[in-house]
Amino acid sequence: MGKWATAVCLVFSCAVCFCDQKPKDPTPPTTKGLPRSDLPRMREAGEIRVLLWKPEGGEVSREGTSKAADIARFEALAQKIGAKVRFIYVDRRSGLIPALRERKGDLVGTGLRADREVEDISFSVPVRHVREVLVARKGTRKIPRRVEDLGKFKIFLPAQSGSRKTLEKSGQKLDIESTPENLDTDDILFSVGSGEYPLSVTLSDRVEAYLAYRDDVRIALVLREKAPLAWAVRKESPQLLEAVNGFLYEHSLTTHRRFRYEGDIQEIKRRQVIRVGMLNNSVAYFIYRGQEMGFQFELTETLARRLDVRLEVVVPERPVDLTRLLVENLADVVVVSPLPIDPHTNRVIFSQPFSFADQVLVQNAGEKPVTKLAQLAGKQVHVRRSSQYFETLQQVAKSVPGMKVVEADENLETEDLIDMVGKKEIPFTVANSILLDVEKTYRSDIQGSLVFAKKKPLVFAVRRDSPKLISRMNRFVLEDCSGAHFAALYDKYFKASKRMVEVRADALNASGAISPYDEFARKYGSQYGIDWRLVLAQMYQESKFDPRAKSWAGAMGLLQVMPKTAAELGVEDPWDPESNIKAGVKYLSWLLMRFEPTLPMRQRVRFALASYNAGLGHVRDARRLARERGLNPDRWFGDVEKAIVLLEKQKYYKRARHGYCRGTEPVQYVSRIQTKYDAYSRLMPTEGK
Repeated sequence: MGKWATAVCLVFSCAVCFCDQKPKDPTPPTTKGLPRSDLPRMREAGEIRVLLWKPEGGEVSREGTSKAADIARFEALAQKIGAKVRFIYVDRRSGLIPALRERKGDLVGTGLRADREVEDISFSVPVRHVREVLVARKGTRKIPRRVEDLGKFKIFLPAQSGSRKTLEKSGQKLDIESTPENLDTDDILFSVGSGEYPLSVTLSDRVEAYLAYRDDVRIALVLREKAPLAWAVRKESPQLLEAVNGFLYEHSLTTHRRFRYEGDIQEIKRRQVIRVGMLNNSVAYFIYRGQEMGFQFELTETLARRLDVRLEVVVPERPVDLTRLLVENLADVVVVSPLPIDPHTNRVIFSQPFSFADQVLVQNAGEKPVTKLAQLAGKQVHVRRSSQYFETLQQVAKSVPGMKVVEADENLETEDLIDMVGKKEIPFTVANSILLDVEKTYRSDIQGSLVFAKKKPLVFAVRRDSPKLISRMNRFVLEDCSGAHFAALYDKYFKASKRMVEVRADALNASGAISPYDEFARKYGSQYGIDWRLVLAQMYQESKFDPRAKSWAGAMGLLQVMPKTAAELGVEDPWDPESNIKAGVKYLSWLLMRFEPTLPMRQRVRFALASYNAGLGHVRDARRLARERGLNPDRWFGDVEKAIVLLEKQKYYKRARHGYCRGTEPVQYVSRIQTKYDAYSRLMPTEGK
């Protein structure tokens, strides 16, 4: 990512808490004076230590368990925060929190109950929800049938079990006996199965794990439907908590990015999404004041509109990986300048060129311009081996004595190398003339001099097994990559216009914020368990970050809080940015709690966003209608979103409890926020402040 783009894009990851507990201190801390346990110190040490429960003597990994997926998730988290993961195993569940307190690890990765206060411990957003259940010996007939019958039986529990609180809420006079401290859950379940203990209370996931290898207990009664399980950190590690929450949100809401889709244009239309791979730089794609921008981005937005699908940008880990996105089915189209050394060339097909650029030597502005190849004798030119410039320079070097082509780090963008030239860290690099022109609109420390190659093409690439798509791309080049609209788009980004100079200057002077309200988004996102990047994506959709925005219906401020909602939430001044953000985030959190905890997090979030826009009642009507029409009532995209549009038609809304709904609005609302969140989370890694 280019330096200025990095500055603009330093933000966005999310986390929704569906438990009753709220974090006590939502204020984001500063790095100065942080204890050794927090995120910067972990990066410094190069590792994050994850505490996991592993039964004494080990355990068999059985079909249907998620152990491998969990391990992969921790490794992905570690990669996100710039460290490696080290697993530290504890042979008793009850030993996980003490081990965390004793600093034997940084994070408890085994799901713990998050519906209770634990001194000096903070819980993440829930990783999943389970049921709290009463367990009896299989075959036993004399068991409680109702909560009101619990007082007639003896129940065995650990002394520190969180289930005691649940039982106390039953209002019954109970006979509870504490189990020995050295017994873990499986030991207690074994005692129930053998008849030693008549009843116990535990969580459904632990019963399921036990039943994977034994068959002597059963669930007698469900005491609670939604008990949240979460990871845990020490309260002195607020940055780690923020990073973990952001990762969990991102992992849930961006699952679609990890899917590998094949197929031609008909499959793209069926999914209603076209995935376009492009680089994150000042030519292709970047974020400015919360808005996605870039020449290639806006051009492919036009393509998406022509196909009547949603655009999803896919940014590769390294510039060289663009065509790899295609062959691994992670993108449908990529924007490239064909490389002769690309190992994937025989598996892709290129469109007609939609633009051309020269390959130009870049040098510091204070140096005498290079006008002849002979002037490069004994000089070093830095480019990536995988770049389009490497082979050109290799050929040039054969005829220039002492000229050396230095292989730059593959993770560096051409922008980064240009920046290094401007700072005199390297003497020369090579860039295409389009990118160089953009760079020169906002910096004066570089110049282009010698032209190595003229009119190198920029094209769209697709997989060879997509003949209809490449045909459509060629038609797009012919019809949309010329004429007045294309010329205006080209001028917007590549001419030294006042607008782009302002964009670049603002980007360079930015403090790494997406909006002026990032601090409040962090604060109340943390307090109410919502990923602050999701808050910003919603805020942009609602108001474009305008605190004085007002809708035709009277909704006010950054998160367009309705007057009645503001009054119910106790907001005195809904025009005040902080108060407005607090009210909006609190309301979204309330909506999230209205949906079943058994739903995947991404679906709860999408249903909550749709409810924020259209109303909870309409979303519930749409889910019922989806079920009636054979659609999946538990999935938004492609199912419930189709049903809610039907509520615009009389034949459907007259049978709906909440009547007519302008269903196209929540469909667009959720889609745009999802797209914005994708962008923010992609360009702003999960890493705490």
